Formats: sequence, structure tokens, C-alpha cells
Amino acid sequence: MFPQYKDAYKEMVAKYGDFLYVEFYKNYGIAKMKELMENENANKKQLVKYFKMLGDMHYEGELILGDIICSVILAGAFGNDPAAFEAAAEKYLEDYPFLKSAGRAAVKNYKSNKKLRAIL
Repeated sequence: MFPQYKDAYKEMVAKYGDFLYVEFYKNYGIAKMKELMENENANKKQLVKYFKMLGDMHYEGELILGDIICSVILAGAFGNDPAAFEAAAEKYLEDYPFLKSAGRAAVKNYKSNKKLRAIL
């Protein structure tokens, strides 16, 4: 979905011999979500695709993938603004109720979890 990060992915794998998914999504997934949400009206199509991708990955992927989506991308992008998550969830996650509730919990947890905030 974001081909501009293909080289960053390749560099990470070359450097560490593996894909460090938390680090990658911390650096690129959160930033992309924030970038798109800054001008939601202009980026509506991309936001629909991004949230759909996250929703599909959450439902079809392994458990760790759901944790990364919620605890890294959603908490990192919306942890300081839970109201923005609620607004976005209503628009983009109506077909993904489990991701909506898991994301809500992760965003809420962000404020009280110092370790999570330190990582992100």
C-alpha cells in the first residue's frame, strides 16, 4: 500500500537480517497515519484504504499482528488524542468492530502505560 517504504524495509532486513516490525511501524506506520489524519478531507481515499488494510490484517493475521496494529500504530497515532480515534473509528472501522474495540483499549492504555509511551 505504501511503496515509498519498500527501500526502508529492504535496508532494515539487510542491516538486521530480519524485519523488525515494531520498529518499522513505529517509524513509518504511525507517521503515515498522522500525516493522513492531518488533512482528513483531502486524504479520505487513502485513509479508507489504510484502515481497511489494518482491519483486514487484524482479522486475517496472526495474534501478534493485531497487537502491533493496536499497540503501535493506533496507540502511537491517537494516544494523545483519544477523541480523534473515536471519530476516525466511527468513519473507518464500522466493518471492523473487534479492531475498533481493541484500538479503543490500546489508545486508552497509552495514557497510563509509561513503558508503551517510552517505546513509541
